Amino acid sequence: MVNESLEKGWKTWSTQSNELQLLQVDMDNRTTQGSGFFKMSEEAIAAIQADLAHDLYELAASHREEITRLMEEFDVHDIDTSVKLDDYDRE
Repeated sequence: MVNESLEKGWKTWSTQSNELQLLQVDMDNRTTQGSGFFKMSEEAIAAIQADLAHDLYELAASHREEITRLMEEFDVHDIDTSVKLDDYDRE
């Protein structure tokens, strides 16, 4: 029980310490870089846009493949159903 309490306390303290460290780094960067520290350059924006465009293309391609597979599967079932209905009509 004591170990669990100590572990929980350590995790809480560790999380708070990490958050404070990040806040300090952010403050230091703002002090040295100015208020525009979080602004991106045109080159960074272009690189991010290229990455996003590639990712979206890959996502669209995978969705298209899946939809095509589902449509082909539907067509097969549709043909099977038509054949079965034709057989019922003959009987």
